Amino acid sequence: MNTLIQNLLQETVSKGLSDKISSQFGISSSQAESALSLLMPEVLSGVQENAKDGNSAEQLEKTLKKNHADGSIFDKIDDLVLNPESAKGEKILDHIFGKNADKKAMIEKKAAEKSGLDSSVVSQIFTIAAPLVMGKLGQSLGKSSSGISPLLSLLDQNNDGSVVDDMFRLAKNFFTKK
Repeated sequence: MNTLIQNLLQETVSKGLSDKISSQFGISSSQAESALSLLMPEVLSGVQENAKDGNSAEQLEKTLKKNHADGSIFDKIDDLVLNPESAKGEKILDHIFGKNADKKAMIEKKAAEKSGLDSSVVSQIFTIAAPLVMGKLGQSLGKSSSGISPLLSLLDQNNDGSVVDDMFRLAKNFFTKK
């Protein structure tokens, strides 16, 4: 399993994220886990897509180093769940998906259908997942001196140019090994 992803999933589980989301939104922990396992790969896929051109990759690297390298988001999970906008999750998603609001809405609809949740709850979980993913990417980048390209290559385990399939597989494996 990809170490970066494994660490992200383990850290969120160790901090009780799904239980906190479950309590906050009145859903089951398994629904919360399902939504997270569907949404986190989409955030990563969007990051990868944005980083394909040199200027965007450079900007992403600067943003990760400046705002997400310390991983402090993982110490603020309670606040993040109580107030998803405290970590600017919606702003992160808007930046990742840019003008493609339809793609974001499609992702939320698909995650709602698969997790059995209302799309408004999925939307809020999406704003929780985004800063966590950015935090883990920033932490990893902060530990690496080689830049963003090697980081993104870590995410694409089968080198097919997309991390979505890899993330779904890894998340599914992680959450079904309880």
